[in-house]
Amino acid sequence: MRLLHQIPSELKSSRRLLQRLFAVYLFFLLLFGLIGYVWILRPFLHLESEELKRVKQSVEVALEREILYIDSIVKDVAFWDDTWNYLREPENNKDYVITNLEIETPINLSLEYMAIINRDRTILYQIIVDTEEEEITSWPSFPSDRLNENILLPKDREVYRGIFKNGTDLIILSIRNVYKGDGKGPSAGYYMVGKKVDENLMEQMRGMSYPYLDITPLDPQEIDSIQTKRYRGDSLILQELLPDIYGTPAALLTVNYKRTILNAGKNSLVFYIISVIVNMIAIGLITMHFIENHMIFPLKLLLEHMNRINDKDDFSLRLEMERQDEFGILSADYNRLLDLIEENNSRLIEMANRDELTGLHNRRFINEYIESISTGEQETGSALMIDIDYFKKYNDRYGHIAGDHCIRQVAEVIKDTATRPADISSRYGGEEFIILLFDTSREGALTVAEKIQATLRKMKIPHENSPVQPYVTVSGGLSFRKSLKSKEDILEMINEADKALYQSKEEGRDRITFFKETFG
Repeated sequence: MRLLHQIPSELKSSRRLLQRLFAVYLFFLLLFGLIGYVWILRPFLHLESEELKRVKQSVEVALEREILYIDSIVKDVAFWDDTWNYLREPENNKDYVITNLEIETPINLSLEYMAIINRDRTILYQIIVDTEEEEITSWPSFPSDRLNENILLPKDREVYRGIFKNGTDLIILSIRNVYKGDGKGPSAGYYMVGKKVDENLMEQMRGMSYPYLDITPLDPQEIDSIQTKRYRGDSLILQELLPDIYGTPAALLTVNYKRTILNAGKNSLVFYIISVIVNMIAIGLITMHFIENHMIFPLKLLLEHMNRINDKDDFSLRLEMERQDEFGILSADYNRLLDLIEENNSRLIEMANRDELTGLHNRRFINEYIESISTGEQETGSALMIDIDYFKKYNDRYGHIAGDHCIRQVAEVIKDTATRPADISSRYGGEEFIILLFDTSREGALTVAEKIQATLRKMKIPHENSPVQPYVTVSGGLSFRKSLKSKEDILEMINEADKALYQSKEEGRDRITFFKETFG
């Protein structure tokens, strides 16, 4: 402050000093301009780079979600006994086509292509649907009697899933071997499902990831001319080659990224420089203080928040920044993007670990849960395997829709019975269920099994073709362990429960059997 008081008197005494002061002010103006670039624009560029990563990740998640949805349908059907039987004897299983392959099935599942193919590439049945018109159609490049040699088929338990280029069209395709319901071989053939990458699918993906994206068929002659990044006006055009199900480039992903972050950075930089010019002499110190608290600090807060997310890999963290300027808009958009990523991650995890038909955990969840258990001395535990008696006869008599309803009813009974937080219920495959009962006694496990069996008997779900009872019954296998010291113990307990279930079936079904060697 003392210097400000001295300037007027010194300017009167020396014009040269005034020139020097002007040079100093000009130097600081340039310096402040450079500082503005380093402190404002570069963080925005870094922020834009981070957002581009988030956009790319959200687009990949959206595409992977569609691929996993198609593959989940194929995976379920490929392990049905009925599918295996149809491939073995199509003439004796014509009801399978009526029940599972009529036009209502692909329309309800939002699919456009379903096919069952023999081991020698003979197409036993296929259906191509126009989902908008809800009518059967055809694809010119798809054969009607035998699969083209350009479509490779998976070996053993492999699966081909992803994008497939069909002429000028792109299809999300999944091909799997068909096995019996117990997962045992040999493969009887192949089950293939497809969904066209059209504007309807693109609108769904845009709603889940980024509004300005497109996926188009790739012209092989244009591969060398594709630019991964180019600028057009206020937009950044990002392009990436997408491989097909065999790893060959087949599609081009284009994202038209609107550079709102960089524009906000430029606007902030202009505002900063103008503020410095207007207020440098009169309120220079105040301006610097204002910039530090109202511009640099929010950027640092945002970058620190992004670093915390990167360090902890936790997308549930949110940036608390209540502002009405560009930073407030950026903060809101940033939080919305985090919401979208977290929601998509949760959906993928939930889809991967839940059985779609019953809402129970699936077999994958059980396997991952066992792998996640740390070794060491554990409490007692039991494994209960449950199987619906003569379920194939039930399907033959009432149809697969009623069969699915029956499976859901049994699942509800299991869910309402095994209610402790430590109880884990899962659909193990087809009409088979498993319940892991930790920290429970042998009698407690038996009580759970008998309660499930008794509840179903009271419900008296009709089953006229059952040799046991005229209503739906279940068989169960129980295994009990006094201590579980490792994940191998749990796996062995499950294996013993499976053997006990087999014994229940051998002895006439509609009963609960303990594994004999458990208390031997």
